[in-house]
Amino acid sequence: MSCTLSSPGMNCTLEKVLADAKSLVERLRNHDNAAEMLIEQTTSLNKRVEAMKQYQEEIDTLNQVARHRPRSSLVLGIQQENRQIRELQQENKELRTSLEEHQSALELIMTKYREQVFRLLMASKRDDPAIVTQLKEQHTTEMQAHIDKINEMASVMRKAIEVDEGRICEDEERIKQLELENSGLRELLGISREAFLVLKREDVSESTSLSPLLTSADVSLRKSRLKGFVVKQTKQRKMSRWIRSPLLLLLLLPSMCEVHAQGENRVIFLPGTFQNVNVSHNETVQAIVSRIPPEVAFVTLQFHTQHHNATLSYTRMPGLGLSLTAVDSGLLSALQPGQTTLSLFLSSPDGDTVAGTGVILPFSSTDPVPGACNMEFNLEIDPNVYIRYNLYETTIRFAPANLGYERGAVPPVCDESMGSNTRWRLQYDVYQYFLPENDLSERSLFSGIQAVADVQGMMENGKRVMTLLSSDLSTAVFNSIPGQGVIYSVIVRDPLLNTSASYVPVHTYACSFASTLDGCQTLGKISTKVFFTITGLAGLFVCFFGHRFFKCELFCMGFSFTAFFFFVLITRTTELNYDICLTLSAVIGVVGGVLLVMSWWRFGSVMACVVVVGLMLGFLIASTVLFTPLGDIDVFRRSDVVFWVTFCCIMIIVPLFFVRWPREGNITTCGVVGAYAVILGVNAYIYTSLSYITLNILKRFLNNNFNAMFTDVPFQTIDYIMITVWVVLGVCGIVLQLYRERSRPFFPPSPYLMWLQERERRKTNVLDPSHHFPSLPNRFLARVQQLTRRMEPAGEHTPLLL
Repeated sequence: MSCTLSSPGMNCTLEKVLADAKSLVERLRNHDNAAEMLIEQTTSLNKRVEAMKQYQEEIDTLNQVARHRPRSSLVLGIQQENRQIRELQQENKELRTSLEEHQSALELIMTKYREQVFRLLMASKRDDPAIVTQLKEQHTTEMQAHIDKINEMASVMRKAIEVDEGRICEDEERIKQLELENSGLRELLGISREAFLVLKREDVSESTSLSPLLTSADVSLRKSRLKGFVVKQTKQRKMSRWIRSPLLLLLLLPSMCEVHAQGENRVIFLPGTFQNVNVSHNETVQAIVSRIPPEVAFVTLQFHTQHHNATLSYTRMPGLGLSLTAVDSGLLSALQPGQTTLSLFLSSPDGDTVAGTGVILPFSSTDPVPGACNMEFNLEIDPNVYIRYNLYETTIRFAPANLGYERGAVPPVCDESMGSNTRWRLQYDVYQYFLPENDLSERSLFSGIQAVADVQGMMENGKRVMTLLSSDLSTAVFNSIPGQGVIYSVIVRDPLLNTSASYVPVHTYACSFASTLDGCQTLGKISTKVFFTITGLAGLFVCFFGHRFFKCELFCMGFSFTAFFFFVLITRTTELNYDICLTLSAVIGVVGGVLLVMSWWRFGSVMACVVVVGLMLGFLIASTVLFTPLGDIDVFRRSDVVFWVTFCCIMIIVPLFFVRWPREGNITTCGVVGAYAVILGVNAYIYTSLSYITLNILKRFLNNNFNAMFTDVPFQTIDYIMITVWVVLGVCGIVLQLYRERSRPFFPPSPYLMWLQERERRKTNVLDPSHHFPSLPNRFLARVQQLTRRMEPAGEHTPLLL
């Protein structure tokens, strides 16, 4: 202490030392903190270096995996993978939901199954299945035996009736001849008796005055006198009888001629039974109906041929208003009281032998009379249906009917009033019956005619397409189906009496049997067959390989889209020939397909191309929906606006799904549209109704009055086969393309954009060997110079190392 007090300088020195020490300690502390911070920074830098190294390694690995593709394609692939992941997640949710639903449905099915098994077990305890089966088989055998016996008895009875009818007519003729001969013999006998008495008186007088001896000359003279007297008296009596009844002579002479003709050309018809008749050239066949029941008020005779006209008339010589010449003809005859027989006449107007089938249908007095109020056609009562067809439509017309009436009664007046007790209460059901497809034989037609000739047959086998009131026009319009046989008929109903009668059915194939080119036997033009054969082959390729060869698919879709609408345009605005229109449409279709491919090649807009493809699928789906019976609803048939708005809405909705699932939608379009193109190719050689899915839309485009037609088409065995082919091809094509494209990019990149990226990369990347490639002219000159050298260069390209 003393030192401090005594030596202030030293004190200052210690304080300074302490301050310096303190500052040094603080500096050391700061240095420690700085060292720790440096250590932390060094550690973080080391981590960043390691991370950068790892990042570089990963980048190198990714580049190797990505094969050094540009960033845009990688980003597109990552986006597609993210989309696939989201789709898979959504699909997992849907699968989980559907699995739960399937489990609940399976539990319900198993519950119902257990109940049914329990019931079967209980039933099997009560009834022995073997006994039941044996009884059923025995019953079936007995029923079949009875049915065979009944059929045999019916055929025998039918044959006996036919023979009996023939013998009755022969017996009646024989009786008439015998009666005539008997009356003649009686007259001769009377004349002989009178002559004998006269001669006897003369002999007695002569015997008293002359010698009783007679010479042979006297006897011969008496005999000749007796003979001359008999002949003279016979002639006088005959002449007096014919003079007293000249009308009987005029009536009997034609009947005698007809009886003589009936022995050669006569056909006996039984009511309700079909009769096949062959009418030769210059021959008139008399159709005879006998034993008509008294409750029958009128009968119709129908006669049907396939494509040759036949004349059906009331008289032997056809006349205007008394006959009808057609392939489907019929005459209605109102019967008189007590009439039991009827005769009509068949002849061939064209000089060819006509083969057809006919039937007599009887109707009672309460049934309506078809065509009795005819004011348009030649016959007074016309029960026929008249048909006219062209490429687009088939039209049928018929005369209005009248109420039934008794034999000999006055027919009701047609248009005196419109009350409920007049013919205005009648209703007309129009029926349609399709013959077997691809069958143009007479056997098929006659079988169909026999199935639908009467009211019951048409109601059971035909399809009622519309009902007309008496106030409506007696006309119906249908879609023409060339090569398909269709039978149309009209059934008139009396709703008050619940009775009905049928008009004469009429058939059509919407084509000509007489045409040698493009007729019913050779339906389809050569140009059409060639066009659709190529279409079918292209459709088969698109169905299985469309998405893989994207440019080919775009060309086919653009071709179809452009060719269809250009064909509609050129057909409606010009009068060119069909072959020329088809050729021009094909050329314009090629241009449209090339433009669609070039737009994708240049701009690389996949969605724009996919929308066009989606419109093709939408067009086919909309056509299919309106091809169903939905398209025959009155709101679509009566309004073109409603039809086309509905069609366009369905067509536009389909491409909206392509925005969310472009690849799946494109593959689906390839499968469905490509398979349908195959169906169109097959239709060029084998008729199928599936072609009318798009053909009806084409007809509606080309014909302004097509909305009034019924577009119903037959669905028969060939159609179900083609539907199966369509479904199998479409499903196989879709599944195959989805499986093959599962690991590939959704769509191939645009070639033009890829070429631009490759060119830019070559300009900027000097390490790329292709950067040092000489130009095309230089490479060509180098190749020419190599021809004069002995040793050719190795052709290696070494990158420039910087």
